[in-house]
Amino acid sequence: MKKITYLLLGLVFAFVSPSCEDEDPDINVFGEEDVIVPAQFNTPEATEFTLSEETPDDVAASFSWKAAEGEYNGNITYYLVASKAGESFDFSKAETLDVSTADLTVEVTHVQMNKPLIDLGVKAGEATDVELRIMAVLNLDKDFAFSNPITINATAYEMATGEEEAKPFYLVGGPNGWAIDSPYQFAHKGENKYEIFVHNPNDQGFKVCETPGDWSSCWKEDTENEGTLIFEEGDPNIALPEVGFYLIEIDMTEGEETITKTKIDSWGIIGSAAGGWDNDVDMTYDVDSNTWSVTLDMVEGQWKIRANDDWAIALKDEDLDGILENVGGDPNLEMTEAGNYTITMELGYNGNYTYTVTKN
Repeated sequence: MKKITYLLLGLVFAFVSPSCEDEDPDINVFGEEDVIVPAQFNTPEATEFTLSEETPDDVAASFSWKAAEGEYNGNITYYLVASKAGESFDFSKAETLDVSTADLTVEVTHVQMNKPLIDLGVKAGEATDVELRIMAVLNLDKDFAFSNPITINATAYEMATGEEEAKPFYLVGGPNGWAIDSPYQFAHKGENKYEIFVHNPNDQGFKVCETPGDWSSCWKEDTENEGTLIFEEGDPNIALPEVGFYLIEIDMTEGEETITKTKIDSWGIIGSAAGGWDNDVDMTYDVDSNTWSVTLDMVEGQWKIRANDDWAIALKDEDLDGILENVGGDPNLEMTEAGNYTITMELGYNGNYTYTVTKN
């Protein structure tokens, strides 16, 4: 059964290490614990809800369920998970309500229900069927399981998600064959910061542009102030003198536009699951598929993907959905079964960083 150490909406769990002493005689502490019986969602008396922005903190609904059962009778925390009705359930596309409890009932406010519905794409003002599930998470080993779904009909109100649409920036140059009409898009990383992982096949350099097909929208590097961008058409291009793979980062804060170019000499797998935390197992780059891959023997344990045998550039899968984020830090990836594996990573443009782990 799949293990997690964190949830959607930034609900982060700390690992719990087995203790030599069992303070609660009803809890047997072992290295792993599974959910053997998921929660059973009770159908509520009311299944139709009209949410109101006038009373965001008032209780909109109450829900109850029968308890889940863990293998060793450990503590369990419950969460409400919303997904689109009529579609196959996919946790990576679901939304977790900002409410949790160790009890078997929970009250949900208007805003707690409304925000995840808006994030799901529910249209404000229209009554829409939504499925709710109870997610039971074992506090010891983070094993989790979902209850049966119940269907509710909710009318959400319009609200801002807190995210403004970022202005796009594009790379045009040697890496994409100078195709101004089909440039590579930088991934927005927040606070005017953008990044792109890209292979440079020559020494022709590149430009940073705001509009596809328009050379007059491009920036170039200030030759008198290396690392600084100026909004000006023409030569010289932003230099990439060496053939190879790069992480290119730009900060487009108005009046302080800067660029950083980091050459990636290697990507590697490191961790207790891959032979230890002292040495990386290097991956191999394939230009045609734009993928990095390695086949290696792994054991149960934790592991990470990092660049240049250093922690300055390290990736993690925050939502356990096969999507990597270049944000570093915990949590590590988990290998739950020893064997020979092929790990493949694609650092696509516009921040689409994906990986697969295949047992051979």
